[in-house]
Amino acid sequence: MKAFRALVRVSMTALLKAIAPGKAGAALSLGLLSGVALLISVLYGGILAVVLAPLGALDLLPGFLCMVGAVLAFLFTAFAAGGVLFAGKDNDLLLALPIPDWMLLAARLLALYLENLLVFAMTLLPGMVIYAASGGGVPGLLLAVPVAMFGTLVPTLLAALVGWAITWVSSHTRHNALFANLGYGLLIFSIFALSLGVSLSAQSTMTGGEDIAQLLQGAFTGPMWLFGRMGAACTGDPAALALTLACGVLPAALFVALLQGQYRRLLARMGAHVARKAYRMTAQRSASPMAALLRKEAARFFNTPIYLFNTGFGLFLLVIATVFSCWQGERALAWLAAETGMALTGADLYGAAAGTVCMMLATVSTSSVSLSLEGRGFWLLKSLPVPLAGVIRAKVWFNVLAGWPLTAVCIAALWLALGFAPAQGLALLAVSAALSAFVSLGGTAANLLFPRLDAENDTIVCKQSLSAMIGVLGGMALAGAGIGLYLALLSALPLELYLLGCTAVLAALSLLLARWLATAGVRRLAAL
Repeated sequence: MKAFRALVRVSMTALLKAIAPGKAGAALSLGLLSGVALLISVLYGGILAVVLAPLGALDLLPGFLCMVGAVLAFLFTAFAAGGVLFAGKDNDLLLALPIPDWMLLAARLLALYLENLLVFAMTLLPGMVIYAASGGGVPGLLLAVPVAMFGTLVPTLLAALVGWAITWVSSHTRHNALFANLGYGLLIFSIFALSLGVSLSAQSTMTGGEDIAQLLQGAFTGPMWLFGRMGAACTGDPAALALTLACGVLPAALFVALLQGQYRRLLARMGAHVARKAYRMTAQRSASPMAALLRKEAARFFNTPIYLFNTGFGLFLLVIATVFSCWQGERALAWLAAETGMALTGADLYGAAAGTVCMMLATVSTSSVSLSLEGRGFWLLKSLPVPLAGVIRAKVWFNVLAGWPLTAVCIAALWLALGFAPAQGLALLAVSAALSAFVSLGGTAANLLFPRLDAENDTIVCKQSLSAMIGVLGGMALAGAGIGLYLALLSALPLELYLLGCTAVLAALSLLLARWLATAGVRRLAAL
């Protein structure tokens, strides 16, 4: 077991270094993840505790927290599992060591588990504090610790299965990037469809506290039965605690046992390259340096699935929401008004559309990782006959081109389908352009300040690096702050006027960022 302990230490060290090379950066990244999970736990835990406690149904709260924690953990690592388990740059070295394959697989699975444990525990434990303060008792808070430890294995295994399936299919096909993109796209669409269905079902059935309790009770005796058992374990049920342990440990052990036989072959396939058999002479075309750099960025973007979906998932959701709104918009609004009494018309409908567009666009941040993805070929980028300022501009412009044109098309479609006034549509186009520029410039600045040029694979760069977290979570926080500011303090203003004010502020901040990138940013790039 000495070899396994050494691999575990290597995996844990790699986990921290994957997030950021320094202790301060790693602490900041872990703080961002913990903050998001903590906010969700306190928000939903507090609301449900107020509703369920008077009904004597407070014991349903732990199960709900376990369900939310598992979903968050799965979403956080579903796209990263394939890279963590199968795409390490040190595969050849590790496979040459005198250690069995199952040890290497188990150590990497443990690294994935540790990431999920942070999210799951920070979702469950703060909510359990609310549960204890609302009358659930301190023992529930103490029992939540082993539940978090064993319950985290469930989303970890699900993420590992998704990563294995997509890796296996892509490694057995010639066009592996295409199949990986299709697999991740199908996963995003399934998650979106499931979330929409659950939300609509909940809105149609919940009219009071009794309905919420009945809905949770029904879910925990039906499709979410396992999370109900996890919640029962938190309330002191020893049989439920034993079941949680068994449902976590046994499937994980079975996964390692079944996959170890083909693990080495799968790693070898992932490292192999398919040779082209035919070469054809074709006419060569010349282009400007900027166009060539943009084509290079586009090629990497569409041929790296983890890059495409981690930095562009907001666009996919925006397109799906736009198509749904144009196709079923009137029927959906009529149904929503009839079932819940929430009639979204006029300014409310425009506000919902504007908030959705800005929130989705703010997550498009290719520039926050594009420099890090150069990796070992970073010296090639610096040796090009292009000024370093031009390299930075290419990173910024590609992010703008990747996000804003498609967003503008979605805005135009919503404008026509939902009947917005001309001033409303123009204001939304303006603020989206300013937001895209600011996010693009800010992402490039973050990647210059916190680069990861020595990462083991692209998954670490796109999912776990500090600049990636700043790009995605920072954009969401910016859009959320703008929405919250309007709702809390400035709702008396016409929304389109507020959006124009935000446009001016974002434009001014973008000019400052552009000035920094043109001066200190160029010096920073030259020093890397």
